[in-house]
Amino acid sequence: MKKIELLAPAQNLEWGKAALLSGADAVYIGGPSFGARKKASNSLKDIESLVKFATPYQAKVYVALNTLILEQELPAVQKLLWQLYQTGIDALIIQDMGILEMDLPPLGLFASTQTHNNSLNQVLFLEKTGFKRVILARELSLKEIAFIKSKTSVQLEAFVHGALCVSYSGQCYLSYALGGRSGNRGECAQPCREPYILQDYQGKVLKKQSHVLSLKDLNRINDLELLINAGITSFKIEGRLKDKTYLINVCAAYRQALDNLLEKKGLQKSSLGKSDYAFIPNLDKTFNRGYIRYFLEKREKPMAHFKTPKWQGQLLGKVLKVEEKSFVLEKLPLDGSGLNSFQDVKAGDGISFFDSFGVLQGSFVHKVVENTIFLQNLKGIQKNTLIYKNHDAQFEKKLLNPLPTKKIGVCLKFFETPTGFGLTATEEGGLSYSQIGVIKKVKATNPLKAQEIITKQLSKMGGTSFYLSSLTFDVSQDYFFPIAFLNQLRREVLENLWLLKQNKVLKTEKPIINQEPYFKDCLELEGNVTNSLAHQFYTKRGVKKIEKGAEAGGNLKNKALMTLKYCLSYELGNCLKNAPQTQKKFFLKNAKGTVLELKLDCENCQNHIYFKKLSK
Repeated sequence: MKKIELLAPAQNLEWGKAALLSGADAVYIGGPSFGARKKASNSLKDIESLVKFATPYQAKVYVALNTLILEQELPAVQKLLWQLYQTGIDALIIQDMGILEMDLPPLGLFASTQTHNNSLNQVLFLEKTGFKRVILARELSLKEIAFIKSKTSVQLEAFVHGALCVSYSGQCYLSYALGGRSGNRGECAQPCREPYILQDYQGKVLKKQSHVLSLKDLNRINDLELLINAGITSFKIEGRLKDKTYLINVCAAYRQALDNLLEKKGLQKSSLGKSDYAFIPNLDKTFNRGYIRYFLEKREKPMAHFKTPKWQGQLLGKVLKVEEKSFVLEKLPLDGSGLNSFQDVKAGDGISFFDSFGVLQGSFVHKVVENTIFLQNLKGIQKNTLIYKNHDAQFEKKLLNPLPTKKIGVCLKFFETPTGFGLTATEEGGLSYSQIGVIKKVKATNPLKAQEIITKQLSKMGGTSFYLSSLTFDVSQDYFFPIAFLNQLRREVLENLWLLKQNKVLKTEKPIINQEPYFKDCLELEGNVTNSLAHQFYTKRGVKKIEKGAEAGGNLKNKALMTLKYCLSYELGNCLKNAPQTQKKFFLKNAKGTVLELKLDCENCQNHIYFKKLSK
């Protein structure tokens, strides 16, 4: 039966455990180094602990080793590969093809979205080379995904939730060009989230200090069935730098949505266990910049949030009157329909608002008396200011206390033997453990009472990670049993079954790396070749000309610093496809005086951003 995976980010060991308990079938985590989120690095010991935690649930742990590697770092990466293998992880997520020229451990290889997987040619090449899974570009539509799947058999993974890079992943050099911090090396400074003055080709100011490159966040929770039909088997949540409450809420929401869908379609999830929550998931109450589906079926508008890259929150209402330490709020319906679907605000909640300069500000609520809101700081609030709620203290508390739990279904069978009685426990993955207890057989004087006792005692799962799916009996007659005997038999069987489930057998088959010819004979800077092994990899596959990647000293002059499917002109309400070429450019200037030129590539329906100049 086809299995579907919900894949969640893990900033660290604690976050990884929370994700699995909240319903993730697998997690991806950064290792000690060479991960695309430098601030989310983890020790080998912590990764091994996460693997041990995941193993009983048949959940997977993948390590993101997906940065570009410089020449002097190759020996360290070679050593790290085998160290990660010894922790018991299931796969490596990589970007640098130089890794495939190394002595590889027996691990699955996943092609990071940083390898620019936006075409059939690229996916086919990766599949034939030996990758087990390809993580698709976020920009692909359903039709494009389905087309790729129809021509390939490799596993396809797609992002379904979280922050969006405005540039194609792996094709962004803006952070590196402006400040030396490379996104391809896990150090992105996120210049796309900065405000810019936007000018047209004649220098006319179109937007003043607007976040014109800051995309809204991805949310495809209502598109899961469409994606399954298109061929996706792994659904990826973004957010290795997000907090724990984000992780728990988003995982729970997608777990519930997927479970309903899998039951309907006769599919299975890829791990074991059932998660239980003390809250109702709500994606609107977790950090987001507004949600979009991002090219899944059509080009949406608006895709960006020009006013702020931060979390604005849900609309509460507008200010009627400002007093010395408080303001009076006129509540507004959340959906704009006139219905009374009002948001509540309580002490401890966080609110946000745009000040007179258009900058998002915030404060915590100190006290609420009817519609009067007392704040720690009223600066910037005036009459008619719209107030948003971006922190729900009660909801956040429910997410963490108690934490979600996850238990595995187990079937118990109590049976009679010549010398006593036995108990077999079979968990939902098919693993069983049996134990026999020797005891004198005593016929029950009160069969009904005896049956009640045995059922009650064997049904107790206590503090185990199991829940009872079924209990059956195979005995010749009703017997009397001491409660202590039943409890000990049940406890020992479940404890030993759990120990069995913790066994992790390291893989022994190394990936087979084939010398599949590359579909181009020239690799320019955008090929991201930063070491001799990557150069060797492509040379073996027929590439004649290979430019150095930017991080290895490649020349960025006249090179696109960003390639975007997002079209800024279309976002502004003006498709320039049929306009003269001279009109198809814009200029972006930030607070430091950096000037960028954005050119429209209407033939390919893309935008490209180039370095223009730096003010002295």
